[in-house]
Amino acid sequence: HIAKPVTLASVSSLKRNQTLRDTTLKGFGARRRGKTVTYFVQTRINRRLRWFTIGTHLSPWTPETARQRARDILHAAQKNIDLIAAEQGPHTALTIEQVFRNFFEDREPYFKASTFREFNRVAKRAILPHFKNKAFASITRQDVTAFHRSLKATPGAANHALAILKQVFNWADANGLCVDKKNPCLNIQMFKSPSKAKFL
Repeated sequence: HIAKPVTLASVSSLKRNQTLRDTTLKGFGARRRGKTVTYFVQTRINRRLRWFTIGTHLSPWTPETARQRARDILHAAQKNIDLIAAEQGPHTALTIEQVFRNFFEDREPYFKASTFREFNRVAKRAILPHFKNKAFASITRQDVTAFHRSLKATPGAANHALAILKQVFNWADANGLCVDKKNPCLNIQMFKSPSKAKFL
């Protein structure tokens, strides 16, 4: 981690996997993954640490515009308001793909790189193709059970995918995306699996 003001020069000098934390606006920063630099802001809402992705450097964000966006997010957070979620409108309109994207953006900093890649892989190969663009709030226990059973030929992979989906629903509930809705992944019986299996 590098601590210095976020400027065009400091952002341009970032090397692969380096994170720059601004010394003038607490929580604001930038990080480079490969050739891409992304601006972020980290803060607490209702005592819970949150990480928000603002956007990509020069597409269209600059240090100045990203800093102003970070200020807006931080100002809302002081009132325990998730500005990005509020701007997205009613949560019932969110698709499962949008929720997964928000989940990955929020949780990536807390995952090991290998875990993050694995979650992405299972989501793209199994979970999202099955549910497609289904509204997240409309997914029922019956839907999840049908998904789990559709993978019964690979029980270990089926259980792994179910565990990931359950974690996403837990995250969504903690972030107010599951209004008056229980996690539909609860109490679904896992398949017996003699050994660990990766999703192919």
